[in-house]
Amino acid sequence: METQEKRKLLSKIRLMLEKEAVLVEGKKDVSALATAGFTVPRIIAVQGTKPERIVGKLELDGTGVLLLFDFDDEGKRKEAAYEAILASYGIPVDRPGRKAFRALFRVRTVEDLPHAMAELRKEG
Repeated sequence: METQEKRKLLSKIRLMLEKEAVLVEGKKDVSALATAGFTVPRIIAVQGTKPERIVGKLELDGTGVLLLFDFDDEGKRKEAAYEAILASYGIPVDRPGRKAFRALFRVRTVEDLPHAMAELRKEG
């Protein structure tokens, strides 16, 4: 991916994280996003909380929900489970946003994001 493409995608991801409700696995993921320099005003760590309670905490204003779980098998399982639960409530999931995040940062876990962001900055 060219540098200009990466910059464009990074801008899109920043905007998405600022506007959408974002679900992550745990507190370390919340911290990783902040350390990487992202502002995420509506973020919820789902660890240890029943999905139905998470749905009740969502503050939606016409945007979707970004499921920013890890990109390993467990994260994919959680993504599928939450996507089904959110769909049952009629809440849209931002699948293209997750795909864009993965394409730009190429991380396996959200906790790896600060390192990936540092590498991206080095590229220019």
